[in-house]
Amino acid sequence: MPCTLAAYVRRAALALSLCATLGAATPAAAEELKKLRMSLAFTLDASSATYVYAKYAGLFAKAGFDVSLEASRGSGDSISRVASGAYDVGIADISPLIQFAAANPDKAPRAVYVVQDLAQYAVMGSKKAGIEKPLDLAGKSVGGGTGEAAFVIFPLFAQKIGLDLSKVDLKRADVRLRETMFVHGDFQAVVGFDATLWINAKAQGMTRDQITMINYGDYGLQLYGASVLVSHDFIARDPEGLRRFVAAINTAWIATLKDPPRIAAMLPSADPLLKVDLETERLQAIIQGHVDTPGSRKTGLATVDRQRMQAQIDTVAAAFELPRKPAVDEIYTDKFLPPAAQRVVP
Repeated sequence: MPCTLAAYVRRAALALSLCATLGAATPAAAEELKKLRMSLAFTLDASSATYVYAKYAGLFAKAGFDVSLEASRGSGDSISRVASGAYDVGIADISPLIQFAAANPDKAPRAVYVVQDLAQYAVMGSKKAGIEKPLDLAGKSVGGGTGEAAFVIFPLFAQKIGLDLSKVDLKRADVRLRETMFVHGDFQAVVGFDATLWINAKAQGMTRDQITMINYGDYGLQLYGASVLVSHDFIARDPEGLRRFVAAINTAWIATLKDPPRIAAMLPSADPLLKVDLETERLQAIIQGHVDTPGSRKTGLATVDRQRMQAQIDTVAAAFELPRKPAVDEIYTDKFLPPAAQRVVP
């Protein structure tokens, strides 16, 4: 019999209660877990659901880690946190990592699990403001969050489509207020992750026919997106533990692809105020557009084509006139991935 979202939430709460009971009964086992700080790519929402599941379903604990999940202000913030050594793990996009690595080769984190075969970068425009296609952004106000990956590489998108940036009124705002300001008319378009932009606008009363969604990937920017990054220290001090950790991430993503509503229903475990129906829709959009792609179905989750990664490095380096061009091995390593047979898209 199919389960409702409410039933999923009840089951998640029951599972949490059981975990808490077991944890209380075995304090010695809990003390043996190695503590890890994990920086999320943004605020807690469906993009974090897989990691919330991995934590509360005990996958991280089984791998030997007590993981704290902490929101961030975006990819730039998450990368800086891991590079500083304050965090062991972060979720961030590959393009900002390339920029960071160019200037900080000794500190740049490594991507060990590329979650999104295609980045979520997009512009959400107001049809009322006359935005139907990318070049309609000329003469419009475009808002975005400082340090947020899609906004950081917006100039690259503009270059790709032939949009003169001098004719765009770029405005920075607190990323938490971005969609609210768009809904209120302060911005005529906003840059961000497609699922995040749309679901947040929908939650504030907008309808799909009021907006135009322009995805970077539809205009030649086939870029790798959100990835699991780790610090140099984590790699050096506990390579076997890192393999177990990445395997737990992979197990969690396989579970997410099999049953998105069940995984989204775990989110209230971390934040009771989240709306499971909206977060389920957001998670399904992330999966369908960016994780479960023709590429990942062909080669498996987190499989990186080195030539494609090199092309992304070349593109970002040229667009931002980087002081140096990082090598692929400075950005990504596959040394900690589970075998391909365990990464088959279900």
